[in-house]
Amino acid sequence: MLLGLALVDRDALLRRFGVDALRELLWTVGDKVKENTSSMLQDVRAGKPTEIRDFNGWIVDMARFLDREELDVTAHADLIALVEGGRALSQGELAQALLK
Repeated sequence: MLLGLALVDRDALLRRFGVDALRELLWTVGDKVKENTSSMLQDVRAGKPTEIRDFNGWIVDMARFLDREELDVTAHADLIALVEGGRALSQGELAQALLK
């Protein structure tokens, strides 16, 4: 799956997908779609498989490639488990589960 990534500039990936860049992107996109019901939530409610492993699984895989100790993606791995386990949590319960 990560075949060919050895040819990618590690520093460029760290800048593009670093905490500051991803946080800014998250807040920008989140503000634009805050009134929407995400397709993933629609899938969960319908009992269908979701794209959680495609999205967050990629982040977990990329962190392993770059250096897992430097990039802690524990919350992403936990989120995958929660979604795939069909867990329904309040906002507070979700924060507690992911920010332990």
